[in-house]
Amino acid sequence: MPDQDQSNHRQQEGDRLFAGVDWGGSFHQLCVLNTTGQVLMQQRINHTVAGLQVLAAQLGKLGSVLIAIERAEGLLVEFLQTLPKVTVYCVSPKISARARERYRLSASKSDSFDAFVLADTLRQEHWRWRPLSRPSPLAAELQAVSRDRQRVLHAKVACESRLRAVLETYHPAPLQCFLSWTVTSVLRSSAPLPPLTRHDESKPPG
Repeated sequence: MPDQDQSNHRQQEGDRLFAGVDWGGSFHQLCVLNTTGQVLMQQRINHTVAGLQVLAAQLGKLGSVLIAIERAEGLLVEFLQTLPKVTVYCVSPKISARARERYRLSASKSDSFDAFVLADTLRQEHWRWRPLSRPSPLAAELQAVSRDRQRVLHAKVACESRLRAVLETYHPAPLQCFLSWTVTSVLRSSAPLPPLTRHDESKPPG
């Protein structure tokens, strides 16, 4: 039965293409395969507005594309889900690590090779996997707001950790006096506000 289901899926694929994206902080590697496993494209995409526009243009020329990537959230995934002919699959890093062993025993790192492994694994196994659901515009906006809030919280915690480390090294006494307060709360309550300019003072309240 599994072999029969796989053959049925292959008959329904037609001209569908398969892509793997090895994502990174400053750039991403894109690899596109056809149904026989032939490499049609290997391209590095910068993680910029212009780079994402190039990615959208390249994928738009290919038609229906299934994309495998090792994450289920983030700006890149959200951008891919806005493209009409793209279906995104989240691949577990454990699955991709085991898949790499089928192609190469060496542990050397290669972005183009990792993107190829993702694409080829998706080509062979996609009929077993479930694609990521495409969010509504409101849900996508909420995801973006939540991501920005999380980034601000991470920055706040990192700032507090740095301030605490400095105080523990040079001024440990304030930390003992305000153990129940966060460092930023202490500084915010004790630091004076900047004086208003005459122009601001002349404005009526509200």
